[in-house]
Amino acid sequence: MKEGILDMDYESRQLEELMAKVSCVKVKDKYILSFEQSHFKIGQTIFDIIETLSCEKNSFQERLQLVKNKWGYQSSELLSLLSFDKKIKESSSTANSRKNYIYLKVTILKGSFLLFLQNTFEWLFNPIVFKILLALSLISTATFFLIGEDFFRISDINGAKDFWIVYGSILSILLFHEVGHASCAKYHQIKSSNIGFGIYMIFPVFYSDVSAAWQLEPRKRIQIDFGGIYFQLILNLILISIYFLNGRSQALNAIVVTNTIIGLFCFNPFLRNDGYWMFADLFDITNLLEKSFNFPIRLYKLGKLDEMITTIKSNKPLALYSICNYVFFVFFGYYAIVDFLPSITSQFFNFLLAGDFSNIPFMLILKFTIAYFFITRIAIRYFKYFKVKILKLG
Repeated sequence: MKEGILDMDYESRQLEELMAKVSCVKVKDKYILSFEQSHFKIGQTIFDIIETLSCEKNSFQERLQLVKNKWGYQSSELLSLLSFDKKIKESSSTANSRKNYIYLKVTILKGSFLLFLQNTFEWLFNPIVFKILLALSLISTATFFLIGEDFFRISDINGAKDFWIVYGSILSILLFHEVGHASCAKYHQIKSSNIGFGIYMIFPVFYSDVSAAWQLEPRKRIQIDFGGIYFQLILNLILISIYFLNGRSQALNAIVVTNTIIGLFCFNPFLRNDGYWMFADLFDITNLLEKSFNFPIRLYKLGKLDEMITTIKSNKPLALYSICNYVFFVFFGYYAIVDFLPSITSQFFNFLLAGDFSNIPFMLILKFTIAYFFITRIAIRYFKYFKVKILKLG
């Protein structure tokens, strides 16, 4: 008997510690649970149980008794039901987990300094300020490209000075972009714990941890998704004003062009750029990339044409994204295999066959290495992915 009482007390303490790490919110007709920077959609029953266990008006033992009386769960059953740490481990290998698609993370900004930046810039997301600055930024950027001349091109880079101006600017722009996401999150009272640097696929990227934005309604999440591009547009507004007022500097020309290209690239919805999250939040689709790859397989499993048509009609945004996503990767793969790879391979081996090792351009070596590493990694990843799906079909 004593052992049973001790076990029950231990389970109660575990549950109480677990509840201290959990928070729940209702977003429209959905319930979102946050646990250790992971976020889950849950049902109303789980939501109500957690709300009951989190109510501080009663002692924790009284809360447990309330749960038992209403839903019939003992402490041991609740521990199994609410084992979010196991759910994280089970879902950590999924293709679209916000936590694991960036590797080798290094924190750059956090704590009081990040909070200082957020407090400094969050006013830019006041609705009136946001609309005015967005309009002015778009007008100034359009004006720059409509009446400007001799736009900067990458081929214009000449010497170490130009190199550091351009690539130093790119790094600064990308970091400022992430401050935009974090500042918008702060405006909507969402905590952003850090801004860091990591690897996405094989590309070096900056990131900001705004995963808690899942607690917000889609409209606010979309503004956070757009926050980085918005900051880049504000940067364009400032730089273009200086450009026209101060002699049309070639360096400023280079930075504006580079900033605009990066901003446009961020709209790409087929990589996990801002455009991807904007589309996912606009239509409130979680795990968009995985669902888009699975959608044709899901249709195939239905078997009947009328059921396929009904499924497509009820999932129009996902169906459209799935088609475009497959088209994008097919054309991307075609370009890489038919054009880009043969070109850099031919150039690289021409140097090798001529024995001219010392004169192989560094950029050619870099392109060759990145391209083949990228293709190999993608091939292995999707071979494993489709192998699993095909075996399941069998």
